[in-house]
This record gives sequence, structure tokens and C-alpha cells, in this order.
Amino acid sequence: MSSTAEMIPFTPALAAEDANWARVEEGFYVGNHAGVFIGYIEKQPGVNHFAAHDGEANLLGRYATLIEAMTALTTGASLRHGSGAA
Repeated sequence: MSSTAEMIPFTPALAAEDANWARVEEGFYVGNHAGVFIGYIEKQPGVNHFAAHDGEANLLGRYATLIEAMTALTTGASLRHGSGAA
């Protein structure tokens, strides 16, 4: 396991704010917005989905693609931080 995180650019289609994503290791991604941890995404070997967890480790859902999982977390983060619809 490498200690160097690979930054992954991402601009969500459904959210008004930008999130920064880092691949910590194969199949494990963490996201933040303005320095606030918004959650993580994991893909376990042999499973055809990405599990998205919010900043408190609650499972938000399972998504077919990494982009869908990122969008779900980013949209949820925008609502929690007051910049989205209430």
C-alpha cells in the first residue's frame, strides 16, 4: 500500500459546489469540500457496485459507477452544509 494519495478531479453535474477526491488505495476514495470531510466510497473485490458512505460512515447507497457514488456524496454534502435546497 502506497502512502501517496492520487488526486482525482471531479465536477458533479448535480451539485453547485466542487468536491476534491483522492484515491487512497485501489477501490477506496475519500472526498472533501472546503477542507470538510464529506465521506468515502469503497469498491470491494468481486462486487459490481460502489458503496458511498457519508462523513459519519452512514451508508448512503450502492451505485453502479464511481461517478454516481461521488455525485450522491457531493449532493448530500451540499444539503448538509446549507448551500443546497433545504
